[in-house]
Amino acid sequence: MWNCVPELISEQSTNIDALRKLAFAHYRLKNLKEAARILELALQFDANNYEVLRGITRIYDELEQNEEELTYLVQMEAQKPEDEQLLFMIAVCYARLGLYDLALSYLYKLEYLYPDNLLAKRTKALCLFCLERYTEAEPLFEALLTADVTPLALQKEDEEKQRENVILVKAGDYYHAAHTAWVLGKTDKAIEYYISGLSIKGDTHANANFFDEDLKELRAIGWSEIDFALIRDLINRELEA
Repeated sequence: MWNCVPELISEQSTNIDALRKLAFAHYRLKNLKEAARILELALQFDANNYEVLRGITRIYDELEQNEEELTYLVQMEAQKPEDEQLLFMIAVCYARLGLYDLALSYLYKLEYLYPDNLLAKRTKALCLFCLERYTEAEPLFEALLTADVTPLALQKEDEEKQRENVILVKAGDYYHAAHTAWVLGKTDKAIEYYISGLSIKGDTHANANFFDEDLKELRAIGWSEIDFALIRDLINRELEA
């Protein structure tokens, strides 16, 4: 269905809507870089077209090109400086780039404007953890243990994926609280939280890939293979007791 569209619309067109349709066709065909190139071409005719900017950021998000995505998100922010989703996306981009202080500046703004945004609260706690501000992160992580899980927008229509998301995020809340407790020397509490996270996922054993999801961040703050092995051993001993 979409294969014929690139043949029907010329990228020489100066019509923004036509270029957006051409880019969308390439997007559906999984030609993401080509779709981004065409949308960037469209910006030459209307540099502030919000829908075009939004389309580009979506593509760069899927390509995991955070710097490029951030460039266009900041352009969008100039038009909608208090948009909840936009502020969150900018914060996440900064966090992915390891610029946690800049991410926090947006998360504090989100907290002020939208105090019930749990995704922002989770991201704020993670940024504080990555900045090794553990005593500030600890109460935030613990507060999330009894909080609801905010569904991901793209999963609203897929009940099975939504259930998977709830499990993943809820288990993640316990794991993050556990990491923080461990760093603060609260070993018993850390093991308790790790086991709660495992239970939510339906697992009965901490295996070799237990830390894979948070491996990059944990290594960045100095955790070693010895730490990982010791924690896994303590968890499994408790589970087998």
